[in-house]
Order: sequence, then structure tokens, then C-alpha cells
Amino acid sequence: MRSLLLALVLLLQASPLPASFAPPSGALDKPWNQWRYSRPLELDPNQTGALARVTVPMEVFTRARPRLDDLRLVDDAGQEVPYVLYARQRTEQRQWRSTKLEDLGYVESQHTQAIADLGENPEPHNTLLLDSVENNFFALVTVEASDDRRAWREVREAAPIFRFRQDLLEGNQVVTYPDSRARYLRLKVAWQEPRQFQLVGCRVAQRVVEEAERAPWPASLAPDPNAPTNQTVWIADLGGITPVAEVRFEAPASDFHRPVQISASTDAQNWFLVGSGEIYRIRVEWEGEETHAGRKIQGQQTHESLRVDFSETETRYLRVAVFNRNDPPLEGLRAEIFSTPRHLVFRPEAGRSYRLLYGNVVAEKPEYELARLLRTEQMQAAPLAALGPEAATPNWSDPRPWTEQHPWLLWAALALAVVVLGALALRSLRRSA
Repeated sequence: MRSLLLALVLLLQASPLPASFAPPSGALDKPWNQWRYSRPLELDPNQTGALARVTVPMEVFTRARPRLDDLRLVDDAGQEVPYVLYARQRTEQRQWRSTKLEDLGYVESQHTQAIADLGENPEPHNTLLLDSVENNFFALVTVEASDDRRAWREVREAAPIFRFRQDLLEGNQVVTYPDSRARYLRLKVAWQEPRQFQLVGCRVAQRVVEEAERAPWPASLAPDPNAPTNQTVWIADLGGITPVAEVRFEAPASDFHRPVQISASTDAQNWFLVGSGEIYRIRVEWEGEETHAGRKIQGQQTHESLRVDFSETETRYLRVAVFNRNDPPLEGLRAEIFSTPRHLVFRPEAGRSYRLLYGNVVAEKPEYELARLLRTEQMQAAPLAALGPEAATPNWSDPRPWTEQHPWLLWAALALAVVVLGALALRSLRRSA
């Protein structure tokens, strides 16, 4: 019995640390040896300027903690170097203004028509939102503008809007057009039903958009074998908790319109919706005025949108679903995931070399005053430096608590304790007998 107790004590006090040895080549001094991976920065020796910038490779996200909280920059003296992480995200500014909807009517077998009055001296506008009580529809909207309600000029032709609540898709009812100060907008809505499209309102806004920087994410989309028969579904394993924000498509078909849903998951079992939209390519034929030869001018325009963006989401798995409804799947349809790159900006010193460290599962996000001292324009203008290949830290020391590093020892100790307690209980029973 004493031998069992002694073994239990020795097991709980066992140290996982290896015997001392000479640090191998490329080793990092404490505490930086707790970072499992590093990359050297390759600075231009002729570089001038107070700042340097490096783009964080996509594969770093799969090695680092979420949101790159464990990212560190150290110099050749082992000193921590302050830095700023920035990303050029998409920004959009707009404030909706109500309009007065007038002359709502229906032109048999052609379109529903209405005029939106923005009032005297309206502010600039380039976007409208149609309010409708229709639940399931696909329609094409033509927008004409006028200052006096007599002379009209077309500013947008055959812009698609849709909603399919039967598929839980709110869709898109926003139409954009060139900047305008026109007081009146005439709307022509053509759709599949032989009746009037139920419009209940129209709002306008001046929309100012700054597009995000995008880079393809190196992850392949695999077809989902369990997808419903009326959907084309792919699932991608991103390799770690990584930020994604857009899916782009390629399709050889000349005419199509398909709703799209984007879902995310951390375990590939429980999914939550992160975005939706539509992809389409629509050919519109037009016929102009008669020429002096008595012939009418004819032509064709193609409208397309092959990207669905959504609020940046940090996830391990991404699912892309294209709704085919009763149409056959699009042949040759391909999808690719895009993310917003992160840039690291710091102040290099002459004669110093630097390494980027990551892969510490317990490191907390650092806070540097440099983030409050630099403007976005300065960071974007900083000269770009390169990163060398990834190297594993040869003298890496796991920073996790001993119990997390060796969970099997706890189970072994628990099993041994059960045996000891059982033996003690059996011995006590025998003495009582």
C-alpha cells in the first residue's frame, strides 16, 4: 500500500522539462522561445523613411491565435518592437431620405410605374431602396430622372431586385445609379407576374463607398455531398480561426440569376448565417429610334454581379450555398474565398534586424502607443518590406500550464487514486469483518 501511495506522489510531482542542453542554432532567448514560429523581415538597406510595412501572410492566421493576438516583433537584441496592425476595410456611408410616391400605375404586360418626388432642391442622391409587400419575386427596375417632370433621362436600366422569403432570403431591393440632383425619379418595375407590383414606398440616399482591399484565401471549396437537390453547396476548411469577407464566382453561362447564402461554423456541424446576396448575368436587348434610312438601331447590354461580400467573420469553416430553385445547376460554376489582408507597420532602426514571432497559445494582445500616433495615410504610404520563410523555434518551450500539456497524467493519477482508495476501502472492510 505504501508503494502505491509513493507512486502516486512521484507521478504528481513528475517534471516534463527535459535535461539541460546547449541551445541549437536559430534558438530564441527567453521568453521568446515560447513562440513556436518566426519569420525574418527582409528590409531594404537603402530604404529611407521613418516607417516600414509588411503584409502578414495568410498562413500565419492558421498558426497564430485568433485576431493575431500573439503576434510579436523583436529585434536582434531580443527587444520587443512596437507595431500597428491595420486593414483597409470596406466603408459605406448613406442616410436614407423618404420620398413621396405618386402616379402609381400598371402598364398591361409591361411594367409597374411610379414617380418618386424628392422635394424642392434635393440633396445629391445615387441610391434608392424600394419598399414592397411582395414576398417572393425577381424584378428588373429601370430608373429615369427629371427636373421638371416633363423631360426624362434614363439613369439606370434593368437593375435586378429580388426577395425569396420562402427560402429565407431577404435578397436585395437597392438600386444604384450615377450621382444626381434631379427632383423626380420615374421607376419602372418589370417582373414575372401579370399584375401590378405592390410598391408601398421609396427612399433615396447619397451612397459613398470605399472598397476594401481583398486577397484570395488559399483554401479550396469542396462540394457538399449532403446538399439539398435544389442547391449547389461547397464547404471550405480554412485551417484555423481566420477572417473572411467575400466570395467571388466564375460562370460561363450567359444568362442566369441565383440567390446565394454564406454560412460559418467552428465545428462544421452548427452553422450560422453571415451573409446573403445574388449572382447574375442578364442580357438586355434594346431598340432605338428610327434612322434616316428607316431602320431602327438595335443593341444589347449585359449586366452582371459575381461577388457576395459580407461583414468580416472569423471562422474555421465556411459554407457557400447557391439556390437553383427548379433550374439545373450552373455548369462550370466556381467559387473563391477572399479576405482582407493585415499590414504590420513599425519604426525600424538603422543596423537592426527583426523577426516576426507567432504561435503562442496563451499570449495576450499587446497594446502600444504607436497605434495612437500614426494616421492611416502614413501607414498606407510606408515602404513595403518582405518576410522570409517560416522557421520553427528549435528550443520551443510550451507556455501552457503543466496540466494542459500532459492531460493523460491527470487521468493516470486519477485512475491510480481510485485503485488506492478502493484498496484502502477493501482493507477497512476486512478489518471490520
